[in-house]
Amino acid sequence: MNFDSKSEMENDLAEFLNNNNINFKRNDRKLIRPYELDFFIPEKNLAIELNGLYQHSELSCGKNSSYHYKKYKLCNDKGIKFLSFFQDEYWRKKQIIYNMILCRLNLIKQKRDARKLIIKEISNDKANKFYEHTHISGVCFGSSLNVALVDENEIIHSCMSFQKIQNKFIILRFSNMLNTIIRGGFSKLLNYVIKKYSPKIIETYSDNRFSNGDLYKNHGFKMKNESPPFYFVTNYNERFYSKQFTRPKIKNRFQIDIENKTTWECIKEIGYDRIWDCGKKKWVLELY
Repeated sequence: MNFDSKSEMENDLAEFLNNNNINFKRNDRKLIRPYELDFFIPEKNLAIELNGLYQHSELSCGKNSSYHYKKYKLCNDKGIKFLSFFQDEYWRKKQIIYNMILCRLNLIKQKRDARKLIIKEISNDKANKFYEHTHISGVCFGSSLNVALVDENEIIHSCMSFQKIQNKFIILRFSNMLNTIIRGGFSKLLNYVIKKYSPKIIETYSDNRFSNGDLYKNHGFKMKNESPPFYFVTNYNERFYSKQFTRPKIKNRFQIDIENKTTWECIKEIGYDRIWDCGKKKWVLELY
């Protein structure tokens, strides 16, 4: 395990910002006292957090379930835009993260109009190949409908995926081609689905680590609720979804006695830790 990877991340991001002539402050301790912000870009009022898996976990460094959420909330209350990335996703999805930062800073130069692109329903395989290179969460599981904006050469510029449950549609993914703004892309894809499939309700979620959900709010969605922070299990090199570490799965994989032990006690016994996110918001568009 590399406990110095947080400083490596910070140096890497500093180099990227410098190469793009973006002025920033490092390790700001004034804006949301008593907490520190790894990066702050004053001209765009944007904070960026880089979370080392060892330095930001609960057992190793005492970062409990509210730690990351509090930093997000303090920034949000002050009108500071907020981005927060974990160590493993930073190194695996670095180009996507660079793109997310440039988008937040309005520094994406290439722009295309959605009206000049063609709507096409595509397979899960094609959608997932696109998401693997454009979305920080990667491939999409459980999709039953994928709609894309393509050009005359069938190149995908934007894609949106849904899970259909009777008259309720859930947006699972939406992303654009890297380094490109698709003007009106979200609207065009959403309106296509509404017109063709007539859903009664469309639901989706925004992750507080990356978004306040303004994209959904601007398209008529209403915030239904905010879910509390969620934890990942970590070995300090990578994160795992908590559903991979239920008590029965821990017992089968690590051959330990789980009787009268909580899931958290079992996780600690096998030498793993947990790291918390910032929570999510649920958005609903009612169409009936």
